[in-house]
Amino acid sequence: MRGELKILSAAEDVTKSIYKAEQDRILGLVSDLTAEYAREFGMVSLESVELNGAGQMRLVKLGSATSFRHQTDGEKARLKVAATLAMLKVAEREGVGRHPGLLLIDSPKSNEMIDKDYAMLIEGLTGLTEELKTVQVIITGIAQPVVLRLVPKDHPSGDLDAFSRRHDDRSARTRRPADVGAFFGIR
Repeated sequence: MRGELKILSAAEDVTKSIYKAEQDRILGLVSDLTAEYAREFGMVSLESVELNGAGQMRLVKLGSATSFRHQTDGEKARLKVAATLAMLKVAEREGVGRHPGLLLIDSPKSNEMIDKDYAMLIEGLTGLTEELKTVQVIITGIAQPVVLRLVPKDHPSGDLDAFSRRHDDRSARTRRPADVGAFFGIR
């Protein structure tokens, strides 16, 4: 019995070492891609991201170490989207993990994100449509010019001038937020 326990213990140690090395490799890929996507989403001062096996995110911004919890609400929202998309991309490329390929982003602008950063997030997401062909991203929120500019002209909501004529600012905010939907190329 004692010999069997030694064998099982040795097998567990080998399995853990193999798993840990592979986990570190995958997390390194996800970390690098998260930083790249977050910069595309407007976090230009972000130098690096390090995700660990405990789900913690360490960051370097302008040469200083920091963490996810010390970011603004808008930065946290962009980092969450960037990390999720990076995980999906790495999982697809490396053949690991399972995900249905659907990402719902609920009102990212409500996270105290300034207009410029919101625009960079939306534009960054549209720029990833070719890279993330198997992922469908649905964003909900208020019909805003940055989003409406990305809606194809042949869609009823794609003509910003016509949309503006149909809805004043108040009605666009309160009654028609779903007009833009996911019709602007983000799958």
